[in-house]
Amino acid sequence: MKHLLLRIALVVVMLPLTEAALHACPICFQTADAHLTSGVRAGVAVLIAVTVGVVGVCTVFFGRVIKRQ
Repeated sequence: MKHLLLRIALVVVMLPLTEAALHACPICFQTADAHLTSGVRAGVAVLIAVTVGVVGVCTVFFGRVIKRQ
């Protein structure tokens, strides 16, 4: 019960401080800063490409290992 009250108190204290952090995302609020927005989109595209590449290589590797057995 003590931990629950501590968590509730922490949420109540932190809630007013999170509003500024929520408004910091230029993509979510479609800020007109085109350079920042295009940079974030490019970064997301690179991360997705790297993830798909790694998963693809792992799939091919394990597929070949399974075929050899």
